[in-house]
Amino acid sequence: MRFGFLVIAVIILHSCSLSAESQQFNVIFYSETISFDFDKDKLPSDYYRFDEWFVRRYYRELSTGNFDELISILKENQQKYNLNGWLTYDLITEMIDEIASEKPTNYKRLLTWFLLTKMDYDARLTHYKNTYYIQVYTTDNLYQIPFFELNDRTFINVTAVKNSKKNRRKNLDFFLIEYIPNPKGKPLTFSLIETPTFTPEIVTRTIRYWGDGKWRKIMINLDKNIINLMDDYPIVEERDYLERNFSGTLKNSLVNQLRQQMANLSELDKVQFLLAFTRSGFKYKEDTEHFGYNRPMIADEVLYYTFSDCEDRSALFYNLVKELIDLPMIIVAYSDHLTIGVKLKNNQGKLLHHNGETYTICDPTGPNNSDKVGIYPKGYERKSYEIIGSYE
Repeated sequence: MRFGFLVIAVIILHSCSLSAESQQFNVIFYSETISFDFDKDKLPSDYYRFDEWFVRRYYRELSTGNFDELISILKENQQKYNLNGWLTYDLITEMIDEIASEKPTNYKRLLTWFLLTKMDYDARLTHYKNTYYIQVYTTDNLYQIPFFELNDRTFINVTAVKNSKKNRRKNLDFFLIEYIPNPKGKPLTFSLIETPTFTPEIVTRTIRYWGDGKWRKIMINLDKNIINLMDDYPIVEERDYLERNFSGTLKNSLVNQLRQQMANLSELDKVQFLLAFTRSGFKYKEDTEHFGYNRPMIADEVLYYTFSDCEDRSALFYNLVKELIDLPMIIVAYSDHLTIGVKLKNNQGKLLHHNGETYTICDPTGPNNSDKVGIYPKGYERKSYEIIGSYE
Protein backbone atom coordinates (compact mmCIF):
# COMPACT_ATOMS: atom_id res chain seq x y z
CA MET A 1 0.00 0.00 0.00
CA ARG A 2 1.35 3.42 -0.94
CA PHE A 3 0.67 6.64 0.89
CA GLY A 4 1.49 10.08 -0.36
CA PHE A 5 0.30 13.21 -2.11
CA LEU A 6 1.10 14.98 -5.33
CA VAL A 7 3.27 18.05 -5.77
CA ILE A 8 1.42 21.09 -4.46
CA ALA A 9 0.58 23.85 -6.91
CA VAL A 10 -1.05 27.14 -6.05
CA ILE A 11 -4.74 27.38 -6.85
CA ILE A 12 -7.59 29.47 -5.60
CA LEU A 13 -10.80 27.74 -4.70
CA HIS A 14 -13.74 29.79 -5.87
CA SER A 15 -15.71 31.09 -2.93
CA CYS A 16 -19.33 30.17 -2.75
CA SER A 17 -21.56 32.96 -4.02
CA LEU A 18 -23.91 34.85 -1.79
CA SER A 19 -26.69 35.11 -4.33
CA ALA A 20 -30.07 33.78 -5.15
CA GLU A 21 -32.83 32.00 -3.38
CA SER A 22 -33.06 28.53 -1.94
CA GLN A 23 -34.61 25.76 -3.97
CA GLN A 24 -36.69 22.92 -2.54
CA PHE A 25 -35.40 19.37 -3.01
CA ASN A 26 -37.15 16.06 -2.32
CA VAL A 27 -35.26 12.87 -1.54
CA ILE A 28 -37.12 9.55 -1.65
CA PHE A 29 -35.48 7.56 1.14
CA TYR A 30 -37.14 4.15 1.43
CA SER A 31 -40.80 4.92 2.26
CA GLU A 32 -40.06 8.50 3.36
CA THR A 33 -39.91 11.72 1.36
CA ILE A 34 -37.37 14.10 2.91
CA SER A 35 -37.90 17.69 1.78
CA PHE A 36 -35.36 20.43 2.35
CA ASP A 37 -34.30 23.80 1.00
CA PHE A 38 -30.83 24.49 -0.34
CA ASP A 39 -29.27 27.28 -2.38
CA LYS A 40 -27.28 25.61 -5.18
CA ASP A 41 -25.15 28.74 -5.46
CA LYS A 42 -23.56 27.62 -2.19
CA LEU A 43 -22.03 24.59 -3.91
CA PRO A 44 -18.26 24.78 -4.44
CA SER A 45 -16.75 25.26 -7.89
CA ASP A 46 -16.30 22.35 -10.26
CA TYR A 47 -12.53 22.48 -9.87
CA TYR A 48 -10.78 19.75 -7.87
CA ARG A 49 -7.33 18.25 -7.56
CA PHE A 50 -5.73 15.26 -5.89
CA ASP A 51 -3.42 16.81 -3.27
CA GLU A 52 -3.44 17.88 0.34
CA TRP A 53 -3.28 21.61 -0.29
CA PHE A 54 -6.46 21.56 -2.35
CA VAL A 55 -8.36 19.32 0.10
CA ARG A 56 -7.36 21.45 3.08
CA ARG A 57 -8.51 24.62 1.30
CA TYR A 58 -11.72 22.90 0.12
CA TYR A 59 -12.62 21.87 3.66
CA ARG A 60 -11.98 25.33 5.10
CA GLU A 61 -14.02 27.06 2.40
CA LEU A 62 -17.01 24.75 2.91
CA SER A 63 -16.78 25.13 6.70
CA THR A 64 -17.64 28.86 6.59
CA GLY A 65 -21.32 28.18 7.27
CA ASN A 66 -22.88 27.60 3.86
CA PHE A 67 -23.65 23.96 4.72
CA ASP A 68 -24.73 24.37 8.35
CA GLU A 69 -28.41 24.10 7.48
CA LEU A 70 -27.89 20.97 5.39
CA ILE A 71 -25.90 19.38 8.23
CA SER A 72 -28.73 20.22 10.66
CA ILE A 73 -31.23 18.53 8.32
CA LEU A 74 -29.05 15.41 8.20
CA LYS A 75 -28.77 15.25 11.99
CA GLU A 76 -32.50 15.80 12.41
CA ASN A 77 -33.38 12.93 10.06
CA GLN A 78 -30.69 10.67 11.50
CA GLN A 79 -32.39 10.95 14.88
CA LYS A 80 -35.96 10.93 13.53
CA TYR A 81 -35.53 7.67 11.64
CA ASN A 82 -33.03 6.03 14.00
CA LEU A 83 -30.35 5.72 11.32
CA ASN A 84 -27.09 3.95 12.04
CA GLY A 85 -23.82 5.08 10.47
CA TRP A 86 -24.28 3.19 7.21
CA LEU A 87 -27.80 4.52 6.63
CA THR A 88 -26.61 8.02 7.49
CA TYR A 89 -23.97 7.70 4.78
CA ASP A 90 -26.67 6.39 2.44
CA LEU A 91 -28.84 9.45 3.15
CA ILE A 92 -25.90 11.81 2.56
CA THR A 93 -25.25 10.31 -0.88
CA GLU A 94 -28.94 10.54 -1.80
CA MET A 95 -29.10 14.22 -0.80
CA ILE A 96 -25.93 15.04 -2.74
CA ASP A 97 -27.32 13.26 -5.79
CA GLU A 98 -30.24 15.69 -5.62
CA ILE A 99 -28.42 18.99 -5.05
CA ALA A 100 -25.49 18.13 -7.36
CA SER A 101 -27.21 15.83 -9.81
CA GLU A 102 -25.24 17.02 -12.84
CA LYS A 103 -21.84 16.90 -11.14
CA PRO A 104 -19.22 14.16 -11.75
CA THR A 105 -18.41 11.35 -9.30
CA ASN A 106 -15.27 12.99 -7.84
CA TYR A 107 -17.21 16.18 -7.09
CA LYS A 108 -19.93 14.24 -5.24
CA ARG A 109 -17.40 12.17 -3.29
CA LEU A 110 -15.57 15.26 -2.06
CA LEU A 111 -18.84 16.71 -0.83
CA THR A 112 -19.83 13.39 0.78
CA TRP A 113 -16.49 13.24 2.60
CA PHE A 114 -16.97 16.79 3.88
CA LEU A 115 -20.47 16.05 5.23
CA LEU A 116 -19.34 12.79 6.87
CA THR A 117 -16.66 14.67 8.82
CA LYS A 118 -19.22 17.30 9.82
CA MET A 119 -21.45 14.48 11.10
CA ASP A 120 -18.53 13.67 13.42
CA TYR A 121 -17.19 10.59 11.61
CA ASP A 122 -13.47 10.01 11.02
CA ALA A 123 -13.47 10.01 7.21
CA ARG A 124 -10.31 10.03 5.08
CA LEU A 125 -9.77 10.69 1.38
CA THR A 126 -7.69 8.48 -0.87
CA HIS A 127 -7.24 8.56 -4.63
CA TYR A 128 -6.23 6.18 -7.37
CA LYS A 129 -6.08 6.79 -11.13
CA ASN A 130 -7.73 10.22 -10.83
CA THR A 131 -10.63 8.93 -8.74
CA TYR A 132 -11.42 9.81 -5.13
CA TYR A 133 -12.37 7.11 -2.61
CA ILE A 134 -13.82 7.71 0.86
CA GLN A 135 -12.40 5.65 3.71
CA VAL A 136 -14.30 5.72 7.02
CA TYR A 137 -13.25 4.44 10.43
CA THR A 138 -15.33 1.55 11.80
CA THR A 139 -15.10 -0.93 14.67
CA ASP A 140 -17.44 -3.43 12.99
CA ASN A 141 -16.25 -6.49 11.10
CA LEU A 142 -17.27 -6.39 7.44
CA TYR A 143 -16.58 -8.80 4.62
CA GLN A 144 -15.73 -8.40 0.92
CA ILE A 145 -15.02 -4.68 1.50
CA PRO A 146 -11.57 -3.08 0.87
CA PHE A 147 -9.98 -1.78 4.07
CA PHE A 148 -6.71 -0.61 5.59
CA GLU A 149 -5.40 0.01 9.10
CA LEU A 150 -3.78 3.21 10.29
CA ASN A 151 -2.85 4.27 13.85
CA ASP A 152 -4.84 1.39 15.38
CA ARG A 153 -7.95 2.30 13.40
CA THR A 154 -9.58 0.25 10.63
CA PHE A 155 -10.90 2.17 7.63
CA ILE A 156 -13.27 0.73 5.05
CA ASN A 157 -13.80 2.00 1.53
CA VAL A 158 -17.48 3.01 1.74
CA THR A 159 -17.49 4.01 -1.93
CA ALA A 160 -16.94 0.33 -2.76
CA VAL A 161 -19.67 -1.05 -0.49
CA LYS A 162 -22.55 -0.88 -2.95
CA ASN A 163 -22.95 -4.24 -4.69
CA SER A 164 -20.09 -5.66 -2.60
CA LYS A 165 -22.11 -8.85 -2.05
CA LYS A 166 -22.33 -9.38 -5.80
CA ASN A 167 -18.77 -8.33 -6.66
CA ARG A 168 -15.92 -9.02 -4.28
CA ARG A 169 -13.77 -5.88 -4.14
CA LYS A 170 -9.98 -6.03 -3.85
CA ASN A 171 -7.86 -3.56 -1.92
CA LEU A 172 -6.48 -0.88 -4.23
CA ASP A 173 -2.96 0.49 -4.30
CA PHE A 174 -3.94 4.08 -3.43
CA PHE A 175 -2.60 7.44 -2.29
CA LEU A 176 -3.75 8.83 1.03
CA ILE A 177 -4.50 12.54 1.39
CA GLU A 178 -2.67 13.55 4.55
CA TYR A 179 -5.15 16.22 5.64
CA ILE A 180 -7.33 14.80 8.45
CA PRO A 181 -9.98 17.20 9.76
CA ASN A 182 -11.49 14.85 12.36
CA PRO A 183 -8.85 12.35 13.58
CA LYS A 184 -10.81 11.54 16.77
CA GLY A 185 -14.15 11.14 14.99
CA LYS A 186 -16.59 8.38 15.85
CA PRO A 187 -16.81 5.09 13.94
CA LEU A 188 -19.35 4.45 11.22
CA THR A 189 -21.67 1.77 12.61
CA PHE A 190 -23.29 -1.12 10.76
CA SER A 191 -25.22 -2.72 13.64
CA LEU A 192 -28.34 -4.61 12.60
CA ILE A 193 -29.89 -4.70 16.08
CA GLU A 194 -32.03 -1.57 15.82
CA THR A 195 -34.60 -1.15 13.05
CA PRO A 196 -35.01 2.26 11.38
CA THR A 197 -38.36 3.90 12.12
CA PHE A 198 -39.57 4.34 8.55
CA THR A 199 -43.29 4.32 7.79
CA PRO A 200 -43.97 0.62 7.06
CA GLU A 201 -44.54 -0.36 3.44
CA ILE A 202 -46.71 -3.41 3.90
CA VAL A 203 -46.51 -6.54 1.75
CA THR A 204 -48.26 -9.81 2.59
CA ARG A 205 -47.08 -13.39 2.42
CA THR A 206 -48.85 -16.71 3.02
CA ILE A 207 -46.77 -19.43 4.69
CA ARG A 208 -47.86 -23.09 4.54
CA TYR A 209 -46.21 -25.17 7.24
CA TRP A 210 -46.47 -28.28 9.40
CA GLY A 211 -47.29 -27.63 13.05
CA ASP A 212 -48.73 -29.61 15.96
CA GLY A 213 -49.58 -32.61 13.79
CA LYS A 214 -51.23 -30.94 10.81
CA TRP A 215 -50.62 -28.67 7.82
CA ARG A 216 -51.48 -25.03 8.49
CA LYS A 217 -51.53 -21.68 6.68
CA ILE A 218 -50.73 -18.28 8.07
CA MET A 219 -50.91 -14.88 6.39
CA ILE A 220 -48.36 -12.34 7.59
CA ASN A 221 -47.41 -8.71 7.00
CA LEU A 222 -43.85 -7.67 6.18
CA ASP A 223 -42.25 -4.25 5.81
CA LYS A 224 -40.77 -3.92 2.30
CA ASN A 225 -38.44 -1.20 3.66
CA ILE A 226 -36.50 -3.87 5.52
CA ILE A 227 -36.22 -6.06 2.42
CA ASN A 228 -35.00 -3.14 0.29
CA LEU A 229 -32.59 -1.99 2.99
CA MET A 230 -30.95 -5.41 3.27
CA ASP A 231 -30.65 -5.88 -0.49
CA ASP A 232 -27.63 -3.54 -0.70
CA TYR A 233 -26.45 -3.95 2.89
CA PRO A 234 -22.76 -4.85 3.33
CA ILE A 235 -21.97 -8.29 4.71
CA VAL A 236 -21.49 -8.15 8.48
CA GLU A 237 -20.63 -10.83 11.03
CA GLU A 238 -22.69 -14.02 10.90
CA ARG A 239 -24.15 -13.66 14.38
CA ASP A 240 -25.41 -10.13 13.60
CA TYR A 241 -28.00 -11.57 11.22
CA LEU A 242 -29.38 -13.77 13.98
CA GLU A 243 -29.37 -11.03 16.60
CA ARG A 244 -31.32 -8.59 14.42
CA ASN A 245 -34.78 -8.43 16.00
CA PHE A 246 -38.01 -8.80 14.09
CA SER A 247 -39.35 -5.57 12.65
CA GLY A 248 -42.36 -4.12 14.44
CA THR A 249 -44.55 -5.01 11.46
CA LEU A 250 -43.59 -8.68 11.51
CA LYS A 251 -43.77 -8.91 15.29
CA ASN A 252 -47.34 -7.59 15.28
CA SER A 253 -48.30 -10.07 12.57
CA LEU A 254 -46.45 -13.39 12.73
CA VAL A 255 -45.52 -13.46 16.41
CA ASN A 256 -49.01 -12.69 17.66
CA GLN A 257 -50.60 -15.37 15.48
CA LEU A 258 -48.08 -18.05 16.44
CA ARG A 259 -48.47 -17.16 20.11
CA GLN A 260 -52.18 -17.90 19.89
CA GLN A 261 -51.58 -21.23 18.14
CA MET A 262 -49.03 -22.27 20.77
CA ALA A 263 -50.99 -21.07 23.80
CA ASN A 264 -51.76 -24.49 25.29
CA LEU A 265 -48.51 -26.27 24.40
CA SER A 266 -45.76 -27.37 26.80
CA GLU A 267 -42.25 -25.89 26.59
CA LEU A 268 -40.96 -28.84 24.55
CA ASP A 269 -44.02 -28.82 22.28
CA LYS A 270 -43.54 -25.09 21.61
CA VAL A 271 -39.93 -25.63 20.56
CA GLN A 272 -41.00 -28.50 18.32
CA PHE A 273 -43.79 -26.37 16.83
CA LEU A 274 -41.30 -23.62 15.90
CA LEU A 275 -38.80 -26.16 14.54
CA ALA A 276 -41.49 -27.64 12.30
CA PHE A 277 -42.40 -24.13 11.13
CA THR A 278 -38.84 -23.29 10.04
CA ARG A 279 -38.21 -26.72 8.52
CA SER A 280 -41.43 -27.02 6.53
CA GLY A 281 -42.44 -23.47 5.62
CA PHE A 282 -39.69 -22.73 3.09
CA LYS A 283 -37.82 -24.38 0.23
CA TYR A 284 -34.10 -24.96 0.67
CA LYS A 285 -31.55 -23.43 -1.67
CA GLU A 286 -28.01 -22.15 -1.15
CA ASP A 287 -27.36 -18.41 -1.57
CA THR A 288 -25.14 -18.87 -4.61
CA GLU A 289 -27.85 -20.89 -6.35
CA HIS A 290 -30.69 -18.58 -5.27
CA PHE A 291 -29.10 -15.16 -5.73
CA GLY A 292 -25.88 -15.97 -7.55
CA TYR A 293 -23.71 -14.73 -4.67
CA ASN A 294 -23.31 -15.01 -0.89
CA ARG A 295 -26.28 -13.27 0.74
CA PRO A 296 -27.01 -13.93 4.43
CA MET A 297 -30.52 -12.99 5.55
CA ILE A 298 -32.11 -11.58 8.67
CA ALA A 299 -35.31 -13.20 9.96
CA ASP A 300 -37.69 -10.82 8.13
CA GLU A 301 -36.11 -11.69 4.77
CA VAL A 302 -36.55 -15.44 5.31
CA LEU A 303 -40.30 -14.91 5.37
CA TYR A 304 -40.22 -12.74 2.25
CA TYR A 305 -38.21 -14.99 -0.10
CA THR A 306 -39.24 -18.45 -1.28
CA PHE A 307 -35.84 -20.05 -0.67
CA SER A 308 -33.48 -20.05 2.32
CA ASP A 309 -30.50 -21.97 3.68
CA CYS A 310 -29.21 -23.04 7.11
CA GLU A 311 -27.95 -19.59 8.15
CA ASP A 312 -31.22 -17.95 7.21
CA ARG A 313 -33.42 -20.50 8.97
CA SER A 314 -31.24 -20.30 12.06
CA ALA A 315 -31.87 -16.53 12.14
CA LEU A 316 -35.63 -17.10 11.94
CA PHE A 317 -35.75 -19.89 14.54
CA TYR A 318 -33.47 -17.97 16.92
CA ASN A 319 -35.81 -14.97 16.86
CA LEU A 320 -38.97 -17.07 17.13
CA VAL A 321 -37.71 -18.82 20.26
CA LYS A 322 -36.54 -15.53 21.75
CA GLU A 323 -39.90 -13.82 21.15
CA LEU A 324 -42.28 -16.69 21.90
CA ILE A 325 -40.60 -18.90 24.53
CA ASP A 326 -37.66 -16.84 25.83
CA LEU A 327 -35.30 -19.76 26.37
CA PRO A 328 -31.48 -19.54 26.52
CA MET A 329 -29.81 -20.44 23.21
CA ILE A 330 -26.42 -20.78 21.59
CA ILE A 331 -25.46 -20.21 17.94
CA VAL A 332 -23.45 -23.21 16.73
CA ALA A 333 -21.17 -22.71 13.72
CA TYR A 334 -19.61 -25.57 11.80
CA SER A 335 -17.25 -24.87 8.93
CA ASP A 336 -20.13 -25.12 6.45
CA HIS A 337 -23.31 -25.20 8.54
CA LEU A 338 -25.11 -23.12 11.16
CA THR A 339 -27.53 -24.41 13.76
CA ILE A 340 -29.01 -23.63 17.19
CA GLY A 341 -28.84 -25.16 20.66
CA VAL A 342 -31.75 -24.53 23.07
CA LYS A 343 -31.59 -24.97 26.84
CA LEU A 344 -34.68 -26.97 27.81
CA LYS A 345 -35.86 -27.86 31.30
CA ASN A 346 -35.61 -31.49 30.20
CA ASN A 347 -33.02 -31.71 27.45
CA GLN A 348 -33.65 -34.25 24.71
CA GLY A 349 -31.57 -36.38 22.32
CA LYS A 350 -28.13 -35.13 21.26
CA LEU A 351 -26.75 -32.48 23.58
CA LEU A 352 -24.32 -29.57 23.30
CA HIS A 353 -22.24 -28.18 26.15
CA HIS A 354 -21.13 -24.58 26.61
CA ASN A 355 -19.87 -22.69 29.68
CA GLY A 356 -21.09 -25.38 32.05
CA GLU A 357 -24.61 -25.47 30.58
CA THR A 358 -26.30 -28.15 28.49
CA TYR A 359 -28.33 -27.45 25.34
CA THR A 360 -30.48 -29.57 23.06
CA ILE A 361 -29.48 -29.32 19.44
CA CYS A 362 -32.41 -27.93 17.41
CA ASP A 363 -31.42 -27.78 13.76
CA PRO A 364 -33.82 -25.43 11.92
CA THR A 365 -32.89 -26.93 8.53
CA GLY A 366 -33.90 -30.55 9.00
CA PRO A 367 -35.08 -33.24 9.04
CA ASN A 368 -37.55 -31.76 6.57
CA ASN A 369 -41.18 -31.48 7.77
CA SER A 370 -40.18 -32.89 11.16
CA ASP A 371 -40.61 -31.43 14.64
CA LYS A 372 -38.06 -33.65 16.41
CA VAL A 373 -35.38 -32.05 18.60
CA GLY A 374 -31.99 -33.44 19.61
CA ILE A 375 -31.02 -34.62 16.11
CA TYR A 376 -27.60 -33.71 14.73
CA PRO A 377 -27.50 -32.66 11.09
CA LYS A 378 -26.57 -35.68 9.01
CA GLY A 379 -22.80 -35.99 8.70
CA TYR A 380 -22.03 -33.52 11.50
CA GLU A 381 -22.11 -35.87 14.50
CA ARG A 382 -18.34 -35.87 14.91
CA LYS A 383 -17.44 -32.50 13.37
CA SER A 384 -15.95 -29.73 15.46
CA TYR A 385 -17.92 -26.51 15.97
CA GLU A 386 -17.64 -23.05 17.44
CA ILE A 387 -20.12 -21.12 19.58
CA ILE A 388 -20.36 -17.67 17.96
CA GLY A 389 -23.18 -16.16 19.99
CA SER A 390 -25.74 -16.76 22.70
CA TYR A 391 -29.02 -15.56 24.16
CA GLU A 392 -29.39 -15.76 27.93
